[in-house]
Amino acid sequence: MVLCERIEYTFSDEEGKRTTPTCQGKKFDPKFSEKHAFAIPKVEDRHIAYLCKDAICFEIWGESEDVEEGDVAEAISMELPPETFEFFLSHDFMISDSHDQCTFDMNLVDKKQVPSGGTTAGHILAQDTAFHLDFSIAQSDKHFKVADVGRVQIGNWRDPSGKAVKGATWAALRVTKQNRASDSAPWVVTCDLPNLPGVMNQAEHAGKVFLCDLKAEVQEIERLGLDEGLQLIKTLSIKIVAKGEGKSAKYSDKERSTRDRATTVTCEVYMGQFEVSDAAVNLAMMNLRDESQGDTKSILTNHEDEVEKIKNLLVEENARQFEDLALKAEPLGFDLGPSLALWTLPSEIIGGLEMGTDKESLQKMVVQLKNELKAAKERIAYLESSTAASKAQRQIKELRYQIANKNGSGAGAGSKANKNGSGAGAGSKACIIS
Repeated sequence: MVLCERIEYTFSDEEGKRTTPTCQGKKFDPKFSEKHAFAIPKVEDRHIAYLCKDAICFEIWGESEDVEEGDVAEAISMELPPETFEFFLSHDFMISDSHDQCTFDMNLVDKKQVPSGGTTAGHILAQDTAFHLDFSIAQSDKHFKVADVGRVQIGNWRDPSGKAVKGATWAALRVTKQNRASDSAPWVVTCDLPNLPGVMNQAEHAGKVFLCDLKAEVQEIERLGLDEGLQLIKTLSIKIVAKGEGKSAKYSDKERSTRDRATTVTCEVYMGQFEVSDAAVNLAMMNLRDESQGDTKSILTNHEDEVEKIKNLLVEENARQFEDLALKAEPLGFDLGPSLALWTLPSEIIGGLEMGTDKESLQKMVVQLKNELKAAKERIAYLESSTAASKAQRQIKELRYQIANKNGSGAGAGSKANKNGSGAGAGSKACIIS
């Protein structure tokens, strides 16, 4: 048995490898309690490229050695099924020809007369009529789920007091379909019931309520080898009416859910203790690999696509904010367009720069990067130069001068208007910039 002893890993371009403390004891699920916060004093392009497109590689080191039987038992218990299986059974009847749902009564049987494994709710079925029976099997255990149901039978007809119906025998139902809508959905078995058992079609039984048993044999459970089928039994409550008196309604998912809740009963089957075989372990590992969401390569590809989307959103939002700022400053006499253009964030800086592997592509990339670097230096020099600063100062000074002239002319017009006995001049406006 190979047991994990330590883990080694590297981050970015660090020299050497980091190593976790050696695990104490011999365990199948070792805990190293390794924590490390990586600090990058100055984030550079290479760091961004690493975080976006690379990964931390972990190397697991172990040793081959015999282990104690207790540890082996602990590992095996992780794959063992429960000793007692719980099945949640529900059902619904429908007309074969129209697939309409048969009439349903939430209180068909008195609570005092409901046997173990039955419910007060039940269906109203007409004599000499063909039906579909949908039988659902839900489970709380997600690892060992029903995968196939074989024989299904209906019988043991009796009245609510328990008195058996003379001449009523067990009838086999033909399974027409069985499947699971999704991994979390119950296993649904659809059966044909061409007619009620012979004696139940007699006129003397019309208008009466009966109880009967539904037997289903589970032949296959995922990840579990069954020597013989598991028998599930559910008690059904049925009121029989004369032919032509049965009513139905269009099928509804909402109504089906209500009926499933009302007719659900729990069936427990004791299975005892299991042993894990090598074949079962290998099959479980194959299923885990098949159910995986994808390999490392596909995960990194999806990650790169997400990073590219975020990069584009960042560039677009940056441009939108700069454009909005320039529009707001324009009425005040400030032309911020050229200055904001210098600060616009190029998309190449954020990532997504693709480099070829051949010599010619690399040479073109070097020339391009040199040109971009030269342009960036020119932008910085322009922003730091006194010429740029003095230009901005001149713009502000000219704007103040224009406003002062406007204020002076406005004040004179206002004085003249006052002498004529009227209010302040219509052209008088004041603006202060501090």
